[in-house]
Amino acid sequence: MIIESGTGNGKLAQVDSDNRLLTASFNIPFVHLLAKDYQKVFTVEGNTTPSAGQSTILHMTNTSSTDVVVITRVIVQAVSLTGGTAIPNSGTSFQLFTETDYVSGGLSAPVVNTTSGSAVRSNVVAYDSSPTLSGAGNSLGRSYPLNATPIEVQTEGSILVLPRQTFCIDLNTDHTGGFVYASVGFAVVGAEGYSG
Repeated sequence: MIIESGTGNGKLAQVDSDNRLLTASFNIPFVHLLAKDYQKVFTVEGNTTPSAGQSTILHMTNTSSTDVVVITRVIVQAVSLTGGTAIPNSGTSFQLFTETDYVSGGLSAPVVNTTSGSAVRSNVVAYDSSPTLSGAGNSLGRSYPLNATPIEVQTEGSILVLPRQTFCIDLNTDHTGGFVYASVGFAVVGAEGYSG
């Protein structure tokens, strides 16, 4: 059986004897589509010098009232830690959180569009260098640093930051110095779908 386009362009589709419509398709990664077609893929980096207890490396707020931030990748690294228990240890871990609010302090962390030359800006506001936060937050999981090795978390878009909500990365430790780093890759989509 042949199915003809109803637009009069002469295009045809064939159905085989098992009632399968014969098609051709190709796949591209989600973030590539959003970067190519809408220029709405971004990255933000943060760092801090840890202190004993909980130190915020990077805090992000989705300031949009309509867009959703889709976290696609997180990289964390304890480049150096001083004045505490040798790593790895059960008391030193990176932790991902949602629902903690920025109060004050820290330094503004620039959000960069991954499409070179794009004028499209993100509605995400970010701070690093241990800003003061409020709220206990909801933990999304933790990982334990080992000898300055970067840890990459491929979230595959499973972490969503809804309009006016937050995401942050902390280090829990007994260390009193050093340098820790975080990078977050994310895409911005409309609340009603993935049209950008």
